[in-house]
Amino acid sequence: MPSPFLSCTTGTRNRWGHPAPSKGVQHPYPAERLLRDLEYLGYGRVVLKSDQENSIKALGRSVKDGWSGEATLEYNPKGESQSNGEVERAVQNIQGIARTLWEHVEVQAGMSLGAK
Repeated sequence: MPSPFLSCTTGTRNRWGHPAPSKGVQHPYPAERLLRDLEYLGYGRVVLKSDQENSIKALGRSVKDGWSGEATLEYNPKGESQSNGEVERAVQNIQGIARTLWEHVEVQAGMSLGAK
């Protein structure tokens, strides 16, 4: 299964889960998709929060550089998953839905789609 990533807006409670071919900026899709999500929301200013994983920090920088609005990058302290609790729960929910859909397709098609 592709590596998932999540964009989540706290104020509007929007959440989008997108399958991605890789983490970070190894592939242009995650940054392009996140930029489209931001454009869709129509905000002029946002705070992009993430953990301190290098690949995710690189994605944040890429989005900040590519977005026409004002973006602030904010990183949660290392080892403090509590500060990312809402996002962690959203990721778990989206991964659960993806696993359910994956299994449903396998059952309906009568074949295995490969590793999950």
